[in-house]
Amino acid sequence: MRYMRRVSKIIRGRVAKWEPASRDPGNGEYPDADGKEFFWSDDPIFEKMSADPENTVLDKHGNRQWELKDGKVTQKTDPLTREQKDREQRGRFESEYPQDRWRDIMADAEEARQDGAPADDPAFAALKAMQVRKRSIAVEVDEL
Repeated sequence: MRYMRRVSKIIRGRVAKWEPASRDPGNGEYPDADGKEFFWSDDPIFEKMSADPENTVLDKHGNRQWELKDGKVTQKTDPLTREQKDREQRGRFESEYPQDRWRDIMADAEEARQDGAPADDPAFAALKAMQVRKRSIAVEVDEL
């Protein structure tokens, strides 16, 4: 069944919420589909915005994704805030280096340092690889 939807909330030009539009109490008809606030339920903009779980109104950081302009919707990505970047970096790093693995690498490197091991010791190589990966994660997240 075809019914009308109303984009009821827009934040910074992005769609924040939509809901079924109510019919006019006088004549029982929907308002005109104007492409700015009122749309038919089968309008392609809703297919785009709800096609898959990753493309919802909010991205995983809570930033609004869908800009509505002149009846057309486009996916936009806001730059992440410093706090969002820090959280993303921490999450990515901890998924690759869980706390117990990180602790083992740090302990092995400290033990090798105290023993006076040469610079090419496997413990130092593991520590260096972990540090390089942490920096590369930071670069990846900065590009988001």
